[in-house]
Amino acid sequence: MGKDQTLQRVEEDIAAGNLGRARDRLHGLIWQYPDDLSLRARLAEVYWQLSFPAMAGCYWYLHEPTTEAMQRAVMEFERSCGQDPLHMLFRMKFRGNPENLPPYARYRLERLQQECQRKYGKYPDFRTRPKTMVPAVPTWKRQLCGVACFAGLMVLLFIFIAGLSAVVQVAIRLLERVFS
Repeated sequence: MGKDQTLQRVEEDIAAGNLGRARDRLHGLIWQYPDDLSLRARLAEVYWQLSFPAMAGCYWYLHEPTTEAMQRAVMEFERSCGQDPLHMLFRMKFRGNPENLPPYARYRLERLQQECQRKYGKYPDFRTRPKTMVPAVPTWKRQLCGVACFAGLMVLLFIFIAGLSAVVQVAIRLLERVFS
């Protein structure tokens, strides 16, 4: 199905009150046409109607705010990401070519990338489809998991050394009996 046909179905879904279906179709279109910011704007409107202002702000972020709703949504998006540029870039997942963006959108994206570069030494580029990305701030669960793994390794090392010591002691006793 083509872009125009899918957009027509999106409008039909919205008219029928099936905003979830419209949202899903728009996500698919954004995946296929990452440079088309009008798709992001339409998805933001759907999220706003669904009462998810942070998600609306995520998709309105690259648009110059023309309404108070857009400004509030973008502020909610920034707040939900803790004002962290890496978290914001991960949530936006912009896969398009920044050179194809209008000046305001390019400025916003490049500013986030520069802040991320300054803070973390690098920024994610979703056009390259990175296989692994390190989260900006480890959660307490990740930290706890790291401590638990380290403690487990120390216990295993202690058991290995204790077992090796016992084997050596037994071997020494056997050798003493054989030679005495």
